[in-house]
Amino acid sequence: MFDTKSRITNGLFRLLRGKRAFFAWTTGLTVCLLLVIALSKFFVEAQTGTARFLLHTSATQVVPQETFTVVVGLDTTAQDVVGVDAVLRFNSDILEVVDVSLGTAGFATLVPGTNNLIDLTQAVTKNLQDATQSQLEFGLLSFDQGTELLTTPLNGIFDPVSNPIATVTFKALTLGNSAIEIARNQDGTTDANIVIINGSQPEDILGTGSDSVNVAVVALASPTPTPVPTPTPTPSPTPSPTLDPTPSPSPSASPCVLLYDFNHDGLVDIRDIMQVTSRWNTKTGNPKYDSQYDTDADGDIDIVDIQRVVNTWGQRCNGAGNGT
Repeated sequence: MFDTKSRITNGLFRLLRGKRAFFAWTTGLTVCLLLVIALSKFFVEAQTGTARFLLHTSATQVVPQETFTVVVGLDTTAQDVVGVDAVLRFNSDILEVVDVSLGTAGFATLVPGTNNLIDLTQAVTKNLQDATQSQLEFGLLSFDQGTELLTTPLNGIFDPVSNPIATVTFKALTLGNSAIEIARNQDGTTDANIVIINGSQPEDILGTGSDSVNVAVVALASPTPTPVPTPTPTPSPTPSPTLDPTPSPSPSASPCVLLYDFNHDGLVDIRDIMQVTSRWNTKTGNPKYDSQYDTDADGDIDIVDIQRVVNTWGQRCNGAGNGT
């Protein structure tokens, strides 16, 4: 299909390293494929990860409707980091995410969104059962959307105040307290990752020592008002009770089945796209070929199959991907 296809000899990552076969694609698809390689949950988890996220807040005490920022830094522990999946857990009853922007540290691409403008409808997941477990998830990549080439990985300590990798703006909604912390739960479908390339395989090196911050939303101090006599209320007549009709039983909902939800978690996302990309350029007879990922059934798993899955990105069953 592409004139560089014969160069693909050691997986999709080598194809991405400087090959220009992607010029026929949209930038959005290219970013999705890089995100698959860098941030997919199917990469190797390091046995003793030591890298960590660093957090700093511009205010620890705010009033309702006030905005403040949380800047995100990074300690790569002297390893070359090609991308991160930052997942911040917060209380969505107390705080609202207003914006996420790239920092100054060197990552060139912010997703989800277009032209590095965050799409909060995709990035924020409110937990309706427990608001303290709501999440903001965004990816940062060593990738230049203009040139469609990988950029220099990050290596070192990137202070959140002087050289952050990203800035998150929150707005206080109501009185209360909220922790803002990095979500790390390797048994779940949504947790943070710090990714290097070990040989030709992506590897998560996130350790357990990432920062957290706490923010209190408090009331403005006001002068004590002069007391006013309370009028005696006139008693109201007691209304007669009314009988509620007995509701009719609702029919049971049919189970939700999504096309291209290969891992059956009720959500079409990176993990499903990775299933296809990991079998890139395999054909019938190849040991890695699997017909369920050959979405157009032409005997060849290629860009057409990936594009079909990307087109359904974000489709979900009710309750899927809610951070629980």
